[in-house]
Amino acid sequence: MHTTETKAMPKGRSNLFWVIMPLSLVLFISTLDQTVTTTALTGIVKDLGHLSQASWVITIFMLTSAVMTLIFGKLGDIFGRKIILQIALAIFLLGSLLSGMATSMTFLILARGLQGIGAGGLNALVQAASADVIPARSRGKYQAIFGLLSMIALLVGPIIGGYFVAHISWQWLFFINLPIGIVASILIAWRLKLPVRKQQVRIDYLGAIFVTVATTAALLLVTLRGNNFAWTSWQSMTLIVTSLVSLALYLVVEHFMRHDALTPLALFKNTTFNLAWLMFALATAALFVAMVYVPMYVQLVHQVNALHAGYYMIPLLIALVLASIISGILVERSGKYKLQIIIAAVLIAVGFYGLSTLGMHSADWLIASWQLPAGFGIGIFVNIALMIGQNTVSIKDLGSATGVLNFFKTLGGAFGSALFGALLTKLIVNNSMLFAF
Repeated sequence: MHTTETKAMPKGRSNLFWVIMPLSLVLFISTLDQTVTTTALTGIVKDLGHLSQASWVITIFMLTSAVMTLIFGKLGDIFGRKIILQIALAIFLLGSLLSGMATSMTFLILARGLQGIGAGGLNALVQAASADVIPARSRGKYQAIFGLLSMIALLVGPIIGGYFVAHISWQWLFFINLPIGIVASILIAWRLKLPVRKQQVRIDYLGAIFVTVATTAALLLVTLRGNNFAWTSWQSMTLIVTSLVSLALYLVVEHFMRHDALTPLALFKNTTFNLAWLMFALATAALFVAMVYVPMYVQLVHQVNALHAGYYMIPLLIALVLASIISGILVERSGKYKLQIIIAAVLIAVGFYGLSTLGMHSADWLIASWQLPAGFGIGIFVNIALMIGQNTVSIKDLGSATGVLNFFKTLGGAFGSALFGALLTKLIVNNSMLFAF
């Protein structure tokens, strides 16, 4: 493999702002669409019908987004991140337009799949592109912004979805992406200057196919189990075997592809990188569990509506914001992060233990107070995971590494919410009360 590279660094804070701003915009809207439809499904079903297909509006987006984080990350390494970023943004905007124009549930599901393809590319490439132009020592502060935006987008998605359905229309959940995305695309074309690379490589088609099958089977398992079929059913066993066999074949292909692999296996020989993706997965799993637990708890126990339930997530959001900012500043000044990881793990454990103790008559201030340590811990985890995950790899593998990190972030959220849902269902079935903790 032969690589040539031309450096391009923005000079001055003003120029850096014009680089970070459009990247922040596209990251926000692509992440927002992971959760914005959760509270809007009722309105969508009312217009398009087919309640049995409604869950696929969310599932198809997560499937295509998870897989494409890996594929687009590698394409960015091969052909240059700017052009691939622009292609991903164009796909995302086309998917948004078609989603808003949907007149049937099938059409909407297909459009959301296309939108997810673009979103996966944006999630992988935005953070890698920023790392191209920001010195390693200063990345903590700026990556804190991106990590913060991702978490905010996930948290406010249900609130925005509920508001749009109640006061505007569900179509504008998707149309709103168009003006934001168009402005961002203009700024990216005009102001974003990235290193130009030319790599002579083989395209890892087999790897892309096997990782797609493995991920799809795994997410289908955790999405459809319970309501559609039991964990011990033949459907579950088929999906488990399919996922494991495809994963094994994927690893074999990646081993023989070596430097041309979709996911260079050498990345996983680095202990620090393994810590990074594990932290990213755990942090997002914890976040999705909180996003499921708190709104569901206040709706079932405190009898509030879906839109109002979203407001209960504000303490978690505030804690995430503060933790991301403070963590980034501390790492930039000291260059150390190990103590922060330990503190974050303790805070998450304390916060979730407290949330697990909430009962039928718990006061609102108690619900808010237990979210604060959980939010602080998650915010620190996300910021440090992304920073050390990128700083520990070479620049030629930066796109692939960022794709892997975002891949595990998506899987962490999907598996966290799915496994919690299974546990919650079992608790409800085994107790005479509607909702018990």
